[in-house]
Amino acid sequence: MLHPIYNYAYHGTPSLLLAATRPDSPTLQSLSAVLFDPTLGLIGNFPLFLIVVAGALLTLTWRDRLALFSADIVVAGLAAGIFLFSFSRTMNMHHGGTPGLSRYGVWLIPLAVPLLSAAERAAHGLWPRFLWTAAALSFVISLFAFHPAVPQNSREPTWLATFLWTRFPAWNNPLPEVFIESQLQVADPWVPVSTAGCEKVLVAGRDGAESVWPVPCYPAPLPAECRPTGAMCYANRQDQRYEFTPVPARWAGAGKLRVDAVWPEDAVPHVRRLYEAWNWRSLHIGTESLDLLRAAVGVSVAPLGSEEQFILVLRNLRPGARLQLRPTRPISGVLVDAMTGRTLSSEQYNGAPGDFYTVAGLTDTTLTVDRPVVADHPVGTGIYAVDERVYEIDASSYGRPVLTVSIDGGSAQPFVDGVEAFDVAYVLDPCPPCDTVGLPVDATEWRLVREIAIEAAVRSRTAGDDGQYVHESGEFRVKPRNLL
Repeated sequence: MLHPIYNYAYHGTPSLLLAATRPDSPTLQSLSAVLFDPTLGLIGNFPLFLIVVAGALLTLTWRDRLALFSADIVVAGLAAGIFLFSFSRTMNMHHGGTPGLSRYGVWLIPLAVPLLSAAERAAHGLWPRFLWTAAALSFVISLFAFHPAVPQNSREPTWLATFLWTRFPAWNNPLPEVFIESQLQVADPWVPVSTAGCEKVLVAGRDGAESVWPVPCYPAPLPAECRPTGAMCYANRQDQRYEFTPVPARWAGAGKLRVDAVWPEDAVPHVRRLYEAWNWRSLHIGTESLDLLRAAVGVSVAPLGSEEQFILVLRNLRPGARLQLRPTRPISGVLVDAMTGRTLSSEQYNGAPGDFYTVAGLTDTTLTVDRPVVADHPVGTGIYAVDERVYEIDASSYGRPVLTVSIDGGSAQPFVDGVEAFDVAYVLDPCPPCDTVGLPVDATEWRLVREIAIEAAVRSRTAGDDGQYVHESGEFRVKPRNLL
């Protein structure tokens, strides 16, 4: 009693920690988060422990039910209840310091000792062997999963959270703090936030404004309860449409709008019309890259769909912006201004020579490629070996801009974190004047290339206390070995 008396005498409160707790009543979700939240709870980070505890409860219920009411088990149970109540009142449910598991969850683990001890006394045969096997398995896993070298929050979202949010998004609506911080890796309440495939989206109302949806998700109309400022809702994709679940008021708030990540207000009605016309429900959202999209210079691209039918959402256009496509068959499409809905141009490709192929087989007289050629290649046609690297900025899959690389037509892999711009230009002879072009137009100009100029812009991984990122930019030149 001395500690609260001392604090009250000198500070006017029984505990200084009361200023860091919520004054309102806890909810079932906040009470159970340390146990059952798939991101920070025991179920997503230490499921073996819950399995063992459940097994011990079943064992005692079957063999020695009175042992469940023994003094040590009752005291441990009461302590667990007090702990869960205390945890639910914290202002910072999603904290750091672990690879993902809430530190409060660690406090609960020793409370299972009386239960496991009673189960071992009551059980015979398989139970002790199961307990020893589980302990040994837990020991081996913990050596790697909780090694001090593992960065904090590095396994977020967990495999269970990813599975639920992408396959069954309506099954779990986590505390907004948990969803935001695990998806964006930031400490501030930035909104909107979505999974990579837009299966689950957290939106915050802005007095009925439409610019609350993240690109490239379909900007569905918000229901009335989600539109006021301060309201938050989860939009869960179900049966090819979004169903909305309001976030309880105690956990909701206006948040901080990610202005650079949302559809502009004027674009929303046109985007809805275009997405509906292209049957967006049949398109896969969250595609890391399309094989036919070989390069994007001076523009950020968010692809939807597949090689057969796709939408490319173009943002952050800079002077000289261009896309380089390598389709495997004739295709056609339109370039549309999302702000006005006006068609700017119609594009068509009929399979001209110059395509890339993967070599599937080789003999002294025959070269076999991985797919049918799309045009005639008469005798004397030049065939060249190419080691291809495609660099692209992915601004949607990781919640922040990441420079990815795909090698020889493979899937895009994360390469450099925090890259906002990566522009490549070719420096031509003579030098001086060292003219640069975005892409040589023909074989003659390709022969004049002497260097490659790369201009990059990067930002810090996390925002500062003011919500702003640190930005740096620069240019450097390289000369590949075949240009020496």
